[in-house]
Amino acid sequence: MVRKIRCNLLFAIGEVYFISEIYFTYIDRLNMKNILRELREKNNWTQRELSSKLGVSTRTIISLEKGHFNPSIKVAYKCSLIFGCPIEKIFCLEENYDNDRKEILR
Repeated sequence: MVRKIRCNLLFAIGEVYFISEIYFTYIDRLNMKNILRELREKNNWTQRELSSKLGVSTRTIISLEKGHFNPSIKVAYKCSLIFGCPIEKIFCLEENYDNDRKEILR
């Protein structure tokens, strides 16, 4: 969800004071899910094999599969190349998860 937050800012230049109204855009944390585990298992790879292909630690693969954090752009891009499907289908918004999962894993 995107929200605009209004804030009044008071600042001085010399002895003259100014009040300015500024706006911040706040974006709630996006709830992401992924199908990394399913794709890895479909290819009969271990977590260690996938971590080697991506150039990351096995612990990173475990954390990604459990959804503890989202991947860097570099790791997401490599996943896309290795599995041959778009990044947004591997790592998707929670509301798109079921449809994307069915589409990719069929």
